[in-house]
Order: sequence, then C-alpha cells, then structure tokens
Amino acid sequence: MQSIALHNIAKSFKNYKILIVGDIMLDNFIYGHVERISPEGPIPILKYSHQKVMAGGAGNVAANIISLGGKAHLLSCVGQDSNAEVLKEQLKVQNISSFLAIDKSRPTTEKTRYIAKGQQLLRLDNELSTPISMDIERQLYEEVQKNIKDFDVILLSDYAKGVLSSSLSSRIIALANQHDKPVLVDPKGSHWESYKNATLITPNVHEAAVI
Repeated sequence: MQSIALHNIAKSFKNYKILIVGDIMLDNFIYGHVERISPEGPIPILKYSHQKVMAGGAGNVAANIISLGGKAHLLSCVGQDSNAEVLKEQLKVQNISSFLAIDKSRPTTEKTRYIAKGQQLLRLDNELSTPISMDIERQLYEEVQKNIKDFDVILLSDYAKGVLSSSLSSRIIALANQHDKPVLVDPKGSHWESYKNATLITPNVHEAAVI
C-alpha cells in the first residue's frame, strides 16, 4: 500500500508548476585514481581520468522536479564568469527554465569534488555567501511578482549562499500569502524568523536542533 501511495504522489507531480527561488551552484566532479603518495607531503596524488559537471543546489531541486514530470522555473543569482555560462547550458540540457540575475561582485558558487574509486578525497568550494545586494534582490522579487500567478507552489531552496536573504524570503512569503499560494521552505542557517507564515518548512535534524 505504501508503494502505491508513493507512486501516486510521484505521478501527481506532472500536474504541478513550481517556482523555485534559491541558491544555484555548479557541482564539479573530477575523477581519477591514486597510485602513490606525494613526496611533497602526506597526500595522495590523483591522476586525472574524467570530469562531470551539473547544476547543484537549487538547480538540483529543479532537476528532481523535472524528473518527476513537474514543471520548474528557477530564480537565482550567478557571477559574471565562465561557470555561469556552464550552468546556463546545464539548465538548458535539463529543460529547466530560469532567470539568473548577474552579480559582478561575486563568483558563481562552485563545489569541486575530487574522487578516486568512489571515495571523495577533497572538496574545494569557491563561493561568496554574503547576502545579495538590494539591486539583485529587487530583480529576483520582480521576477516572482511577474510569474507567481502562473505557478501552483513557491519553493524556497536555501543553501545559505546569500540569495535568500531574510528580506527577500519574507517578501516572497508575504506575496505568496496574498496570492493564496503555498510556500515550501528547505531551510539553512539561523534566520528562521524570515520563514514566518510559510506553509511548510523541512529542516533536517541538525537544522531543527538550532531553532
């Protein structure tokens, strides 16, 4: 019975249009194999094999919705750099429509993982997690205003990389309440007051413990 219920829930996704606002990032996976330890220090030498990139963070959330048959439109912020162009191409490949505000003062968030035999050796993060500027917030909020009537659900996908500032989160939730649209929040960080009046908040155990 449980499997039937889960199947019905998944099947119903094709009827929903979901507007996602949150932190997009480029997930970069570098694969190789280790044969020896570096003579320069006690670290493994990874011999390069191949590389894989994909949209991560809120981009992965959108991809999951698409894979279940739903429709997703993603609003986020990127830098003015080559990683932003790679992300745009990845979203296009996955049929994810998007509006990505460009902030020249910050890099596109990138997570690079170095992997050998299924084991992650190192993760390198390139990011600036300070809150977005008022200009970027204005652009994203105006996009929400423009699109909100066309969507069934608003999803705030917060990875604490600065896109979902307290101000923007509160304003989007207030706007969604005015339009009688449910708001789902995948939270991060400690600014819980900005999620007030959301329909549903889905913290993990660690996030719930800091409330």
